[in-house]
Amino acid sequence: MNITHFFTYAEHYHEGEVISIQISSTLVQAGNRNILIDTGFVGHKEIVYILNKMGLSALDIHYVLNTHIHLDHVGGNRFFRHASIYLSEEEYFFQRDFMHAVSESPTEKIQDVVKEFYPEFNDKQAELYARLALEMAALWEDDIVGNTEQIHFIEEEWPFEFIEPVSCPGHTKQHYCFKILAPGKDFLITGDALPTRLSFRLYKLDFPYCYDARAYIQSQKKIGQFQGIIIPGHDKPFDTETGEYIENFHSDEAGGNGYDQDLNLT
Repeated sequence: MNITHFFTYAEHYHEGEVISIQISSTLVQAGNRNILIDTGFVGHKEIVYILNKMGLSALDIHYVLNTHIHLDHVGGNRFFRHASIYLSEEEYFFQRDFMHAVSESPTEKIQDVVKEFYPEFNDKQAELYARLALEMAALWEDDIVGNTEQIHFIEEEWPFEFIEPVSCPGHTKQHYCFKILAPGKDFLITGDALPTRLSFRLYKLDFPYCYDARAYIQSQKKIGQFQGIIIPGHDKPFDTETGEYIENFHSDEAGGNGYDQDLNLT
């Protein structure tokens, strides 16, 4: 088994400044299967170029797994037309219905739409998120996560014995982490249930906009119990035992009949 983490990047405009955001993707190669977890921002082909440097084309990806349906994590899905795509049914239909409601409402009513879908938001949060929702809706298409024949719902089926979907809601309505059962140390791909190493075991709200703040903290506590290597949604992998970032990791199962596991940072 080979596990490769890499970043793609997206630019975000905040208070007149351009901020570059790094977004985690993880490639898991097991046997003859290539599995890609999260695919970067919508419309950015950088992920395809990075895979090309690894000797893979978009056609070589057999499976795509999505932690949640935000445009910086599912944006590259449509490059992988031959892949089976696994995501949350509840999450997808929530985001689709929200995007439709935003698109179909007059601008002055967007804040009301936000409060309908995000009832925990106060007036200020709803006002600020309404601006972001308009930007997202302009980029949204119902097939943004893939064609209908590609999509499989995690709640209904799961094809892997060595990867476990872990329900970690809060950041979004139904967010999943993915636990990879590997020799030596397990891996946990957290998406934005744990965006950075700085959030680990602090158990506090570090995102200004969460679907459910209490559920988010509970999911962080669940992640805090994990022992192994964590790959956050917007940060480098780190070891929970030492708390340190990992530059290289390699282990061989005794007897040589298990997995070879590499963690390479690009």
